[in-house]
Amino acid sequence: MRPISSGRGNPHLSPLLDRCDDYNVSRFIETSDVEIVRGVYTRVVGLDKCEVRDALQNALEDFGERHHQLLGLWRKHATRIAHLLPEITALDEQRRDLVGAYFTMEYSLASAALFNPSIVLHPGQHDAESATRRRILLSLRAVGEGHVSSILFREGWIEVDGTLTLDAVGPLWTPYSLVDDAPGTECGLKHEAAAAFDDQGQLVEFEQVKASLPLQYEVAVPLEVPLSQCVLLPVQFSEKNGMEDLRLVEFSDGGKSVYYGTYTAYNGRNYWPQMIETEDFHRITVKRLRGRFSRDKGMALFPRRINGRYAMISRHDGQQMHLLWSDSVDTWDECEPISRPWMPWEFFKSGNCGSPIETEYGWLLFTHGVGPMRKYCIGAMLLDLDQPSRVLRYTPQPLLSPPARHRNGYVPNVMYTCGMLLHRGRLIVPVGISDASIAVTTFDLDELLETMQPYTEAGVART
Repeated sequence: MRPISSGRGNPHLSPLLDRCDDYNVSRFIETSDVEIVRGVYTRVVGLDKCEVRDALQNALEDFGERHHQLLGLWRKHATRIAHLLPEITALDEQRRDLVGAYFTMEYSLASAALFNPSIVLHPGQHDAESATRRRILLSLRAVGEGHVSSILFREGWIEVDGTLTLDAVGPLWTPYSLVDDAPGTECGLKHEAAAAFDDQGQLVEFEQVKASLPLQYEVAVPLEVPLSQCVLLPVQFSEKNGMEDLRLVEFSDGGKSVYYGTYTAYNGRNYWPQMIETEDFHRITVKRLRGRFSRDKGMALFPRRINGRYAMISRHDGQQMHLLWSDSVDTWDECEPISRPWMPWEFFKSGNCGSPIETEYGWLLFTHGVGPMRKYCIGAMLLDLDQPSRVLRYTPQPLLSPPARHRNGYVPNVMYTCGMLLHRGRLIVPVGISDASIAVTTFDLDELLETMQPYTEAGVART
């Protein structure tokens, strides 16, 4: 792990993770080309039984230790292409497995980039809280082959002094699988893609595409699989080019906790916000957000209802932050402004860095600002507890900036986070640096609040 130089003005940054080539998962090779499928089928049929056995055994010896339950996966993939060539279903078991192997690939999840972390207390582990440590779950945005983003999870611990450590992992990762009997899952990637093109094969307009998408689908991993090596891969047409920047929050409602996470779905042309909902992260419901203001990137849900209603931070105009209200967690039609970019380091655009954290003084909201040369920095605001559109205090200068010696990366000059955690009076803040590595820093909550200036007293009224 390379050391992180904090740079002038930054608190200490402890290195946590780097972009890597050995986070691998097996994936289906998508194709609609009947001739390719027919060619593989014909060649496999032409082999005698010994040749089929040897080819299958060679593939298993080559990849069997690198992936979980590989034979079962090959059979599943053979079934997925059978709609193009029904004769595949009549093959004997070994030939069908071998055909499936040809339509399976090994995919490196984080070979291009690893960044934009979010953090929550681990589900079901609240009893693990003690005088020394707490169990946590970290989400990460990973970019691999084809520049497609997926969401990785890592488990770990926060020690009493705020030190964050992660459980060790190997190279084998488990992708979430569609739950076949859940609402909306029958409209998988192939069905959606067909629905999103017109009769001439051209993409229809954004609102038409959005209206055609299923409202939700469900995915799951076996309970015995550690969350530390689970990955959410794109399923819907809306997200076929990536699932970006998950902002996790533990939401409390009537004494019950549920986890939500907003993220940006990108299909190569359009992007819009979607949401995951789960109690344990082994079974996850993915919802499409609706309403006039469910658009653009970076929506972040408050961790509880305010005055009986859901509240969300938004940047639906692409430049400044707004507060959304709703009686439903997935429909957003009411909006009021919070702030626009005030300081030179955020003139291009500003947005949130994850869900607000409740303190006795107000809602603490970490923000990001984009300045000259697309430099991303992190600041903070304090919002009124009952009227969160009212800004009480803010940081006129960035709290965190890209370290001078670590500004190069997949996207240079970026310091960014999608969520933090309050632990024993300290903020635990994992950050992505230039989309190339993850580090963690901490802030004393009281000291941070003392450094923030009243929102009406620092020239923020400039027009």
